Amino acid sequence: IHRRKWRILPEDKAKVILKQLVDAAKHLEDKHIFHRDIKSENILIETGSDVPRVRIIDFGLSCFVKERSLYRVFYGTDIYSPPEWYRQGCYRCGPTTVWQMGVVLYEALHVGDFNTTGFLKKRLKFKSRLSKRCRDFLDACLTRVPEMRPTLEDLQHHAWLR
Repeated sequence: IHRRKWRILPEDKAKVILKQLVDAAKHLEDKHIFHRDIKSENILIETGSDVPRVRIIDFGLSCFVKERSLYRVFYGTDIYSPPEWYRQGCYRCGPTTVWQMGVVLYEALHVGDFNTTGFLKKRLKFKSRLSKRCRDFLDACLTRVPEMRPTLEDLQHHAWLR
């Protein structure tokens, strides 16, 4: 099944979308809502104005979260699940949402769908023309160790989104 809903975006357009997406995800986190399935299919982009406006949709798998909650049943799209799910059979809200930001950015900038197992086996290639700041943002989101990933607040202050 072909899942891609977007065409490949230039980096500057991807940045506009990711900035809004990170802000929206941080807003959800502040309200103790864990979406659990942020992916390109669950993002609507309104293009009628000068600046595209982002909306996260499909809260069917979402839940209210307590700080430091650990999840042992995966809800979401399997191919986008974070590495800790494969290694330890559990995951947390913040690091998973940050992982999903990386997945969305990867798919916005590259041909083909993201797949966590392919990524972990180093089968996915990154565009060589990405700016250093964009690549740094992508690498930070897709860090294999969840405790080493930035928080959503860290992403809001990342140099690439400034």
